[in-house]
Amino acid sequence: RGIGLYTIDGQVAVDRICRFEDLAGELDALRRQWGIAEPLELPRLKAQYRRDRRSAREVLGDDDRLRIAELFRDEIALMGYRFDG
Repeated sequence: RGIGLYTIDGQVAVDRICRFEDLAGELDALRRQWGIAEPLELPRLKAQYRRDRRSAREVLGDDDRLRIAELFRDEIALMGYRFDG
């Protein structure tokens, strides 16, 4: 799981965890912090591959929600997300 990439013995071991849902804003904050003058632009890769635009709440069944809540329990808690499995 992803949480093992940025924690040691359950403790966050990185300076910053960027939120994917605001990746452009996160990169802009890092750019300013690091003194990079030019804006960083993200490519739009694979955007055309997702044809179903429904939200996860509309697509996932109860069993799916419970499994996700179980698998990503630590990430959900760490990031302050609310995931009603």
